[in-house]
Amino acid sequence: MNTPQNSNFLYDVIVVGLGAHGSATFFHLAKQGLKVLGLERFELAHTQGSSHGDTRITRKMVFEHPVYVDLVTEAYEAFDELSKIANRPIFKQTGGLFMGKPDSDLVKQCLHVAKAKNLPIKILNSKQINQLNPQFDLQGKDDIVGVYDQEAGVLFPENCIQSFVEQGVKRYGGRVQTGTRYISHSIVPPPKEDPGSKTVHETVYEVVTDCGKFRTKKIVFSCGMWNTQIINAPLEIRKIQLFWFKVPENVNMDLDHCPIFMYEVDRNPLYYVYGFPNYQGSGIKVGFSPNQHNNITQSPDRPIRSVEPQEKTRIVHMMKEFLPNIGRQPVIDEKECFVTMAPDENFIIDFDPNDKNILYLSPCSAHGFKYSGGVGRLAARMIKHGRHEDQYSMFRLNRFENQNVQWSDLFIKQDLAYNPFSKYFQNPTPKL
Repeated sequence: MNTPQNSNFLYDVIVVGLGAHGSATFFHLAKQGLKVLGLERFELAHTQGSSHGDTRITRKMVFEHPVYVDLVTEAYEAFDELSKIANRPIFKQTGGLFMGKPDSDLVKQCLHVAKAKNLPIKILNSKQINQLNPQFDLQGKDDIVGVYDQEAGVLFPENCIQSFVEQGVKRYGGRVQTGTRYISHSIVPPPKEDPGSKTVHETVYEVVTDCGKFRTKKIVFSCGMWNTQIINAPLEIRKIQLFWFKVPENVNMDLDHCPIFMYEVDRNPLYYVYGFPNYQGSGIKVGFSPNQHNNITQSPDRPIRSVEPQEKTRIVHMMKEFLPNIGRQPVIDEKECFVTMAPDENFIIDFDPNDKNILYLSPCSAHGFKYSGGVGRLAARMIKHGRHEDQYSMFRLNRFENQNVQWSDLFIKQDLAYNPFSKYFQNPTPKL
């Protein structure tokens, strides 16, 4: 894309890894007027990690925790900005439908976050779901309800990554080098001074790659599953498997006629199927919630790149539960992606405990792309000001000092009696 300065040039920041979060961080740092170099071991928008596959879900009703609503709100703003300057589509609003029993974890968590953040939602019974979205078949499932998020939709991940990087280069002068593998970094010794000199030298780092050495004042690591080799945290690499079902000619499930969707299968732990509309004739893309993937990969350099047959059997069975017209169709494509998971399935956005010039971003935990624009904004602010933002303290590394931290520890548990369905069931067809 362009050529980095020579090895003696001093950058303000080097971003290692230009996937979802690294590309957004690169853009927002360059936008601040900083001298930024982005390093990517593969090509932009590659298929070796977790930021590929044509579409990603985005939604403001993020049921994981209300703090995520703040972050995804920033992301919506960042993607809207990118949409106005990019030469390719970034986002398509489709609406989002989240289905389960009224007391299911998926439904309850959606309602709690919607209440906590005053998000506009619609509550639908099974008949209303069928009327508004005839592609879903919930006949005989009178105990299934839906929470509808009008602002949900799909992001186009490859377009997002390429556009963040391209605009960071063209508009704001950032520099990029692809096909470049990070090896190590170290502090450059300060120059020798005359005795008694009071000159204070800023810290400078030398970043060593397989394509040369570069100097910088600060470093951001956003390396996806390679973060397991860099960050001192109990991270795991898991393989997530995705399937594309053929769409019958008489079923219209394109981006203009079908929402993104989630359907709760079981609880303890939360277990759901998620899916996407038919994008450019590629089929209906579906997968299982991240906690259902136990295929742990030990090394990011030697991942097991194959789809498990039993996964296909499971997903076909579940699709027949609520999308039988699709579940009876052949699977026309199968892919895997590799995600970095924290024990509590939350993000890491934090400085190195011993060095505030080094920032770690491992925000995946298999639900991160929708936040990437917001993570880029947040990371750029943290680099600029050299401090955390209390609002996002739950993403700090020190939470792992308690080795028993669990996903459920970070859910909001108060006000569990809140359930609008108590009134809803007295009137099966509420006015929405």
